[in-house]
Amino acid sequence: MFEPVKQRVVLFGFLSLLFLSLTPASAAPANQSPDSMVIPKFGANDGKPLLNSLLGKVKAMHDYWYESSLTTFQKQKPVTEKGRFYFKTPDLIRFEAIDAGSHSGSVVVKQADGKIKAKAGGFLGGIIVSLSPNSKLLKTPNGYSIVESDLATLLEGVLHAAGGQNLVASPSPCSYPGLGRALVLELLGADNMVIQRLAIDQESKLPVDWLIFDKDKLASICHIEKIVSNANIADSLFQLGRESTIASGDLTKSLAGTDVLCSGLERRLARSSVNTPLDSQTKFEIKSLVDQIALEATQLKNESSANQSTSTTDIINYDQSESGATTAVKSLGAPVILIRTSEIESMVNSLRAVSPSIKNFDAITAGDVGSVALAADWDLSLVRISEGIANLYNLLDSDKTDLKVINQESERIVEQTKTLEGVLQRIPTPKVAR
Repeated sequence: MFEPVKQRVVLFGFLSLLFLSLTPASAAPANQSPDSMVIPKFGANDGKPLLNSLLGKVKAMHDYWYESSLTTFQKQKPVTEKGRFYFKTPDLIRFEAIDAGSHSGSVVVKQADGKIKAKAGGFLGGIIVSLSPNSKLLKTPNGYSIVESDLATLLEGVLHAAGGQNLVASPSPCSYPGLGRALVLELLGADNMVIQRLAIDQESKLPVDWLIFDKDKLASICHIEKIVSNANIADSLFQLGRESTIASGDLTKSLAGTDVLCSGLERRLARSSVNTPLDSQTKFEIKSLVDQIALEATQLKNESSANQSTSTTDIINYDQSESGATTAVKSLGAPVILIRTSEIESMVNSLRAVSPSIKNFDAITAGDVGSVALAADWDLSLVRISEGIANLYNLLDSDKTDLKVINQESERIVEQTKTLEGVLQRIPTPKVAR
């Protein structure tokens, strides 16, 4: 369990005001049952007061970091990964994969400007990319997003889920496997089977174990091994260097412009209403993104094929350190996949926001272009592109480049951009009064 340590601990050159470390207690055994531990001993004791108390304590922390191990049971054998998570108000985030197989050494940050960047580990070490908030690369093995893994957001998720579920808690510490005694908080389904179970240290009043059940089977255990709060973490820890680029003719210029295209369209859509027809400038910016997706997918296919030859001249520029020093290396299959695919994913994320304006076109203009069906086609094409993105990302776990998969998924993405262009062409542009 957690116990306060009466000493100051240096964290990246700063003094920690509170240090909580793991004593001989270990992670919960994997054979825990979805049957409630609380109800047989304490009845349906309301768990919301305990959860609100946890939330209050966590939100009072100006910053903190914690080390944890996550064990998932989705496959035949349990898989355990270890990482370190940093948080600083209002919303700065950093995650480091400490022991996570081929992903060891990876870093994800959410910067002060709101950008989410990732630095790859393993044989991709040094490659830096920008990611959309819902990127598949940000998902943990148990389905949570890294950038939504601060303690307050996780606890608020339980509170929100409890709106339609039962939330029970032990009023006092009770026997808990692997921890001796702990407070227990459980989110129960309609059948009173456990959906989530939290073991809370009786001294620190912070979570130690977090179990998630799926269809009455244990899906994952997150064991928090160390928490350091109010540590005065430097802002510089929540920054990464410049994104890696591929110098390949005119593509360097187009890559650099992708972020501008995405942010420009997002700002324009935010200023307009979904009850306003898409004007010519907005449609132009949308088409520019669609064209860029097709270009990136085509280049991915071409570059991956070229990289099978030692004569390739494509260069990947990446920050060798977070200080901004750059190094150029000859491109390989996996780095090309990571850079190109993350670019495509960011653009797809921006294009999702276009769907409501397409769907509402007939209603707001008394038109008859079948805008509801067109919006459905738009959404389906983005889903299919996302499926291609997922399949390309899956290649990153392999030390070999599968040209067949790259060609297939690149062609799928290009084909879907044609559908997107077709939808856009069928939405009339409103005439501007002169």
